[in-house]
Amino acid sequence: MTMFYQLSSAHQTVLLTAMFITMLMSVFMLCVSVTEKSGGLKTPVNIGLFAVLFLLEETLSEEKAVPQDSNAGGLPIPVWALWGFTLCAAVWLAASIIKWQRYLRDNISLFSIKRAMDAVPTAVCFFAQTGEIKLCNPKMYSLYHDIAGRELQSLSELDEALEGCEKSGVIREDDNTFIFPSGSVWRYSRSEINAGGDIFTEVLLTEITELYQKRQELNRRSSELKEIYTDIKLLSDNVQEMTREREILTAKSRLHDQMGMGIAAVRQILLQNHTTEENADALELWRKAVSVIKSDNEYIEGSCDMADILQDAAAVGIRVEITGEIPTEGKTGRLLLLAIRESLSNAARHAEAAALRIVAEVTAETVTLRISNDGKPAREDAAPRGGLKNLSGQLAACGGSMEIKTSPEFMLTVTVPNNLEVSV
Repeated sequence: MTMFYQLSSAHQTVLLTAMFITMLMSVFMLCVSVTEKSGGLKTPVNIGLFAVLFLLEETLSEEKAVPQDSNAGGLPIPVWALWGFTLCAAVWLAASIIKWQRYLRDNISLFSIKRAMDAVPTAVCFFAQTGEIKLCNPKMYSLYHDIAGRELQSLSELDEALEGCEKSGVIREDDNTFIFPSGSVWRYSRSEINAGGDIFTEVLLTEITELYQKRQELNRRSSELKEIYTDIKLLSDNVQEMTREREILTAKSRLHDQMGMGIAAVRQILLQNHTTEENADALELWRKAVSVIKSDNEYIEGSCDMADILQDAAAVGIRVEITGEIPTEGKTGRLLLLAIRESLSNAARHAEAAALRIVAEVTAETVTLRISNDGKPAREDAAPRGGLKNLSGQLAACGGSMEIKTSPEFMLTVTVPNNLEVSV
């Protein structure tokens, strides 16, 4: 049988290395069994394995130091027995380590709790009643080091660091929110925990960076919405004011037109000889003018039709010549009749005309009226006023247009989009 001292130096080194590694494995499992306070034979077996391997390693190391040719005897154990024991111990210890790892994975233990604490993104620390640290994860140590520049030792040190955090560039937005120079935002919370009669203080620093940023964005958008609301309210007030002014202008224009027609009719009665029936028509125009002053119910703008306009023209002694078909329905017809009535009023009051000529051109998109009279020519610098100004505004509001020419004769050109249905 071959003894250890008879082996070559290289073979001796390999065997001693294998024993040393196995001994380290036994030390590890011995620490695990002592820490977890495992019952049964695990602790005694691990102690025995460590002792045997330590003695073998010590004895064989001394034999290796003795020259091989001295034949000084040595440990009377065959090499195969040494290898067999080492390999069996290594296999048993490896199986124990694997079993322990599976146990940690499937069960709660001190190691699993510590490992879970280290893995959570929240900074967690538990303090005893004396203020000493009982359990703390690396994230808490890291955050405290960013604030204080040293290692965390007690609860009082943490409180002091949080009170003076501005010195390290940390912004304390409120009592529980801290903004670090890196841009991360943490929420501080603290509570008391009763564990089997022992009171512990739990301190948490939870990262709320994304939530904080979303809240800031929400506040920014809320401010923008308030500004938009203010602008909309201002626009609404302006629209109401413009509507009121438009209604006033429309009423004034209606009064202007009807009064003009009434005055022209009375003038015709006074200057010319008419029949009783013609005089009655002229007086009816005057009654309408008076009715406009007394009440809007007697005469509503746009309620007249082409027959009313022709009747009024006859009352003031103006002949109306129409070329083409003039639409009288919907908003388009209402604007066209308004333009004809205004032209008739101006022809009677200012031009002293005897005839009003209307040329209508109708397409699928627009209706155009060219209105002229045979009365006195207008001034070249004549600008639209009163009813014509009101008419121009209403045409522009619906996409229409108005053009006035004073030479060689007065002509009003009105263009209105066709088939407008909504009334003004």
